Parts: sequence; structure tokens; C-alpha cells
Amino acid sequence: MKNLFLILILGFLYQGCGVFENEQDLDKSDVEYVWLPNCDYAYIVAEQMPVLQGGLAALQATVEFPPSAYEAGKEGRVTVRFYVNAKGSVVGPEVIRGVETSVDQAALEAVAKAVFTPGEINRKPVCVQYSVPIIFRIPD
Repeated sequence: MKNLFLILILGFLYQGCGVFENEQDLDKSDVEYVWLPNCDYAYIVAEQMPVLQGGLAALQATVEFPPSAYEAGKEGRVTVRFYVNAKGSVVGPEVIRGVETSVDQAALEAVAKAVFTPGEINRKPVCVQYSVPIIFRIPD
């Protein structure tokens, strides 16, 4: 009962804060998940959240710093939001905080290749919203 209450409160906060761009497309009675064309429904919170295979360090190792951005000194953190489907694949990645176009694209490409252990509700794999930071730093 406590978990359901927590999920409803978190969902209400997400709805009330205007996090979603197309709020009119959401069914307001179902505050614990959002609808996606490629993923049926995506939960914001799951009993077992998705786990990135290899961890964030493995994902960071697959990122290729764009040479033009490197030479221009463009560095920073790119935050990518996406959905992990019931098979553990990434669906619909998008940059929610970026640095520069080529850097943002490199982060999207790295996230698109990532593999996850899917999130679960009642021991059944489900689609879950997820976000990760990708850091681009020029060594001193």
C-alpha cells in the first residue's frame, strides 16, 4: 500500500510540474505511467528499476568525443532521457539538457547502443522512463 501511495504521489508531482511536453495527450487518471507508441505504457517508477549492463562507466567509455567540439573546447554534461522497454532496449532517446549539437548527438548515439536489464512490476518486465548524464570533459 505504501508503494502504491508513493507511486501516485510521484506521478502527481510529475503531472503537476508540467514535465511532459504534451500533457493534453496523457490520461490524467493514470498518473503512474505515460503512453508511448513504441512501448505501450511507460512507468516513471517501477518496483525494480532498469539496470544499465556494465554500469555508467561502461556507457561513458562508448562515447566518442566529436573532434570539432574537442578542438573548439566544448565540454560539459549532456542529460539524455529515454525509455527502457520490456526487452531492455532503449526507446525514444532525447536530449533534455545539452551542450552543443555535435556533442548532444554523440551522447544520443552512445545511449542508443546501451543495453539494460528491464525494469519490473510484479516480476513482469515493463517499459520504464530513465535518464542518464553523459559527461564530456577535455583532459588537462
